[in-house]
Amino acid sequence: MSGKDYPPPGQHTITDFTAEQDHAEASQQKGPHSKQTIPQQPMPQMQYVQQMPQQQYVMGGQGMPQQQYQMPVQPIPQYYQQMPGQQFLGGGSQPMPVVLPPPLVLQLQPWTTGLFDCGNDVENCVITFFCPCITFGQIAELADRGMTSCSGAGLIWILLLYFTGCQWVYSWMYRAKLRAAYSLPEDPCHDCLVHFCCEPCALCQEYRELKNRGFNMNLGWIGNMQLKAQQEAAAAAVVPPPVQGMIR
Repeated sequence: MSGKDYPPPGQHTITDFTAEQDHAEASQQKGPHSKQTIPQQPMPQMQYVQQMPQQQYVMGGQGMPQQQYQMPVQPIPQYYQQMPGQQFLGGGSQPMPVVLPPPLVLQLQPWTTGLFDCGNDVENCVITFFCPCITFGQIAELADRGMTSCSGAGLIWILLLYFTGCQWVYSWMYRAKLRAAYSLPEDPCHDCLVHFCCEPCALCQEYRELKNRGFNMNLGWIGNMQLKAQQEAAAAAVVPPPVQGMIR
């Protein structure tokens, strides 16, 4: 076999395969449809920009200031004492005088009768000695302005007396209501001690106080309101004077 016939037809040498492989790789890199690897760019890092007053910047890239609206803050007014009975309001261009009203002082009115003046109303003294529940019922109805009936309050007082012995706590509450309604002093001592130590005398004093203030203790709250309305209507009725003819 001669050298011209080697290699045989249809067969390739290792050198031919290597050349064809290099040619294929080069054509893939230079071809129009070849894929090229795009290098990845690094992500921009966050940069903190110093904010100016009443401005806000967008982070990253070129910072664009955005105006931010803020409500004006009003100064808190302060009071500066200038002279006794007079104060000035600070915070303005010129002080504004503020005159304070005088403090309200509750003026207490004395009781019309004393705690031991039971002899001023002998009938009530006898009734309270034997049946104190009746006197207490009359007082409770007027002190509650008709919200409590005389019989209901008296029955509760009796039940507390026989089952607990603390009926004075119930009657003490109505003495406090009576004092608050007419601005009466806590005399001679605390209301609780007055009803605990001498409840009959306390009931008589409260009974006389309501009676001296114009209440009819036998009519109750509704009867007293009707009587008061009749008296006001009678006082409002004015009789016109008689017309006198001309005297020649």
